[in-house]
Amino acid sequence: MVRLRGKKRGLRPPLVLAGAMLAGVAFLSGCGGDDGSPRQADRAEIEALVAEINTAVAERDAAAWCAVFTPESVADTFGSPARCRAETEKVIAGSDQSRRLRITGIAFEGDDAARVRFSGTAGEANLTRVDGEWYLDLLQEVEVEPAPAGEEGTGAP
Repeated sequence: MVRLRGKKRGLRPPLVLAGAMLAGVAFLSGCGGDDGSPRQADRAEIEALVAEINTAVAERDAAAWCAVFTPESVADTFGSPARCRAETEKVIAGSDQSRRLRITGIAFEGDDAARVRFSGTAGEANLTRVDGEWYLDLLQEVEVEPAPAGEEGTGAP
C-alpha cells in the first residue's frame, strides 16, 4: 500500500480524470539526473512524486492517486477527496498497471512551479509546491523557461 501524504489532494471531473489518469500512468516512471544544480533537491522531490504516482497506479490505489494532486485541484474538480477517490477508482481499475512514467525534462518557473515532460505519449504535467511539497496541479498554467543544456534527459528510473 502506498504511504499517503499528510495532506488531502485531488483530481478533475470524470472526463478530465480519464485524461489525467492516462497522462499520469505515462507520467509515472519519471526519474531525474544528478547535475549538482541548486535545483537538485527540487528535482529529487519531483522524482519522488512521480514514483508515488507510479506506485499508486501499479497498486490501483485511488486514495494514493488523489493524494498527488493539489488540494485546490481536488476541491475544484471533484468537490471532495471522497469523490476524487470514487471517480479515480473507476478509471484506475482499467489502467495498465505495468505502464510507468519517465521524466525527460523539468523546467522551473520561480520557486513553486514546474513543468515536467515525460517520454512517449505521456506529454507534460504542471507541478506546484504547496507548503513545501510538490503536487500535480490540474488548474495552473505554468510558463517556464527551457532548461539549460545538460539538464534535460534525466536518465533511467
